[in-house]
Amino acid sequence: MGILINKKTGGRVVLRSQHVVGRNALRSDTVLSDPDISLLHALLRWQDRHWFIADYGRNGTFLDGRQLVKGQWTLLSANQHLRFGVSPRNLWYVADVAAPVTALIPLDTDDGLIELASSNLLPNEEAPEMVLYQTAAAQWRLETPDEVRVLDDGDTLCLSGKTYQLSIPYLVDDTQPSARYAPETTPYLNFVLSLDEEHTRMMLQYGSESVDLGVREHHYCLVTLARKRLRDMQLNLDISAQGWIDCAELAKSLGIDPTHLNIQIFRARNQLLKVSPDHSNHLVNIVERRRGSIRLGAFAFDIMRGSVIEGHYEPAPALGMLGHE
Repeated sequence: MGILINKKTGGRVVLRSQHVVGRNALRSDTVLSDPDISLLHALLRWQDRHWFIADYGRNGTFLDGRQLVKGQWTLLSANQHLRFGVSPRNLWYVADVAAPVTALIPLDTDDGLIELASSNLLPNEEAPEMVLYQTAAAQWRLETPDEVRVLDDGDTLCLSGKTYQLSIPYLVDDTQPSARYAPETTPYLNFVLSLDEEHTRMMLQYGSESVDLGVREHHYCLVTLARKRLRDMQLNLDISAQGWIDCAELAKSLGIDPTHLNIQIFRARNQLLKVSPDHSNHLVNIVERRRGSIRLGAFAFDIMRGSVIEGHYEPAPALGMLGHE
């Protein structure tokens, strides 16, 4: 990503794909408070694989000592120097002109940015606090133990006590990347447990295609949720009420603490989204949350223990969704 470094303070700015420099704290990505800085002083943007800058400041913007023509886009190159206004405090070094990427940018520390893949366990896979992922419709979602919410460009989140801002590149170019094609087929889940239930294998079925997810600890958490849905169906509960289980109760039944339960859920969702990203619009709902409770999403599934089928589940429409004669 594009990076500017202040020559006086050493402060670093990571450029967003459309980046505003100015005195207006509400509209500027980089806020400069000196009186010679205009409310909207300069714009930087990524276009056609290059960084450009345009000056709109009353006291000018200077590139390698040369004042820029107001309102005219000028190519920006590495190792150049930018000065906004007349103060030497606002002299910046162009350290990097790489393309913008989707990333979490630290706002209150000098830590490096976190470049994002399509699915991310944060801050790391060993002890995740949250999972941040992109659906097939190009929507970014954040899941924590307390909530699942949609994030837009510029939204902030707290990670390990530090504040980060989500930066999603907006490309000014002849063509825009489109969202991935999202297949209509909802995956079918197959759970296979050993007789002693020490090992749980999970497979995804799409018509005649099968994806083996192997044996994982978090698969037993999912099959436990599947069993709860199956029992509730057998009790003729409406689909809207099926499968919910208190998180503390589930953690106790699995012999783990609530923190480890959340880690297992994060890992399960992360594995599914990485293995089958084209079906992410369905798989993001593998575990549904409400306050204090979770359940398996409304997927059809089979549970096999040893060589015996323990149960089969096929979601039916919720009673409230059925039409009336």
